[in-house]
Amino acid sequence: MSAIIKDKLSQYLQNIQQGKLINFTIFRETLLKRNIPDTRIDRLFRVDLIKRRQYKVEILNEKDFSDLCQQVSYDDCTNRITSAFKGRSHKVSVSGSFLLLKSPHIEHPQVIIFNEESWLCPVKSCKQLLLVENLENFLSYQQTIDLLKQWGFISNNVLDIVFSAGNQINNSLHRDYLFSYEKVFCLFDLDVGALKTFKSLTKWLLRERLEFIIPPNVIEHLLCSEWHLSDSERALLTKYTGLSTEIDNLIITMRDSSRKLEQETYLYITNKEASLCNKKMLL
Repeated sequence: MSAIIKDKLSQYLQNIQQGKLINFTIFRETLLKRNIPDTRIDRLFRVDLIKRRQYKVEILNEKDFSDLCQQVSYDDCTNRITSAFKGRSHKVSVSGSFLLLKSPHIEHPQVIIFNEESWLCPVKSCKQLLLVENLENFLSYQQTIDLLKQWGFISNNVLDIVFSAGNQINNSLHRDYLFSYEKVFCLFDLDVGALKTFKSLTKWLLRERLEFIIPPNVIEHLLCSEWHLSDSERALLTKYTGLSTEIDNLIITMRDSSRKLEQETYLYITNKEASLCNKKMLL
């Protein structure tokens, strides 16, 4: 039986298959709660008490034991594999994760693999990390870095860039990896969802390690955006005041302009173009 199945009954069955001692009394009670009848249990196993509460269990009918394992796997909805039998895999978290990383040490993006115990990164990490919410900006990493230099957030190219895929970066498996950096910059959209993601990150990382990237000419970028705030979004923005003075000022600007924006616009609007766009919008 697959070792990935982690509920209590599945673990008992796995231990039996491996010849390990188990507490057969509890195992039997668990089977009965799953509506496995006494008669079937008696036909399946021979039990010998080895020491207090520890029994050696011999499988008497391999086929029936295999059928029982499949039945437990089908009933188990504690992981995506077993939940898939009932079409419920989307309701259960994946057992691992991955992030796309652009390191200054290697031209081609790398993949960081995460599981419940650790992560595996194929390259040495820098001291600083840039989280980029949208794929277009991640793929245009050199232009994105140039923008951050232009805006005064960084002075060189020595930082890692990770595609954060919206709020997927908030997966708890990523926590220790993010914590390993001295500084984490967040280049996100300017909207409610981005502020929600950033606030979640502040629960993991010291506030001084995190910085939400806001362009110095943010009002010009916002006025070039035709993506307007809804009334509910205007109200929701106030939930994120207090994260920083800069974010408080951003929220005021977004509410005053009644606009939000997607970060892809940064790739196409220079300071000069933003000024021209600003004038056009005011006409």
